[in-house]
Amino acid sequence: MPPTLLAIGAHPDDETMFAGGTLAWAARRGVTVWVLGVTRGEGGEVGEPPVTTQGRLGETREAELRAAAAELGLAGVEFLPFIDPLIAHTGTDPAPPMALFRIDATPEVFARAIVAVIRRLRPDILLTHGSNGEYGHPQHVYTHEATRQAFAAAGDGAQFPGAGPPHAPAALYSWAARYPTDGDERLERLLNADDPADWTIELDDDLLDSKERAASCHLTQMPLFLRRADGKPLRAMLLRRESLHRVAVRAGAADPLAALLEAEPLATRG
Repeated sequence: MPPTLLAIGAHPDDETMFAGGTLAWAARRGVTVWVLGVTRGEGGEVGEPPVTTQGRLGETREAELRAAAAELGLAGVEFLPFIDPLIAHTGTDPAPPMALFRIDATPEVFARAIVAVIRRLRPDILLTHGSNGEYGHPQHVYTHEATRQAFAAAGDGAQFPGAGPPHAPAALYSWAARYPTDGDERLERLLNADDPADWTIELDDDLLDSKERAASCHLTQMPLFLRRADGKPLRAMLLRRESLHRVAVRAGAADPLAALLEAEPLATRG
């Protein structure tokens, strides 16, 4: 039976920009891939010119993520009930405290919500943000921490007993893992410094095409993408090399993602 992978992102588009090619690759290798959005990105941008209102941004970005998942060939999308905080900042000092960029939920409440989805979808593999939150985003870091807690708890019926029958995923991975960058400042800023890459995947043209189409679905965030591209087209700013860090493997469990990567010409250890 093909394995199932659950990718957990803090906001719609995180999964596409950091691991879209990997998700498309896994789907093409027979893996059933789901995306879990922690929020609907309600606190983000609305596009330039606006393509929606701030009040309807959550539903708009949900639709964008569903369209992106379809372009990547994924099985479907789920969302947790948490709200992405709206941070109004004019650029004057002091900036808002970074903690304000996190959802309003305790670690226990956050982890329990993830556990409930794990127990319902019963994935073999979890994939999420790195321990440094890529460029340090507090919600990315918080999502990594909550996913680690959920990975440890999901198979233990004594933990979160009301969240469904226990299910223990075999392995937990994080994306944007560190590899040698030859001094590339953008990569140095994006890759998680404390997460060495166990695998890198060089996207072929077909995978990069899928990733570009998926990224283009996130229309509200396109101005943000292009600002970060420093005048380059969208395709040029997409990560063609995607990297994975194996955070944990369940004791005694076989890692189905590692088995697929071992047999993949596009994948390299480290």
